[in-house]
Amino acid sequence: MKRFYYDTCVYDTMTLDALIAQVGVDRIILGSDFPVGESDPIGFLRRCEKIDDKAFALISGETVCGILGLPRDK
Repeated sequence: MKRFYYDTCVYDTMTLDALIAQVGVDRIILGSDFPVGESDPIGFLRRCEKIDDKAFALISGETVCGILGLPRDK
């Protein structure tokens, strides 16, 4: 499981917390499944117990920037 990346569109904060515990926060990227998924994906992240400020930064953009070779905001 640690060879894959996973998106946050899991519809339940406890599920996302469990996924983070299994694979690590560095394997999670922001997902929305727009227009049918999470209506507030950022708010969803904020409601998860395992997501602190560093984890939030990784999930909301830093990890995907690293994957794509894009500059990261500092």
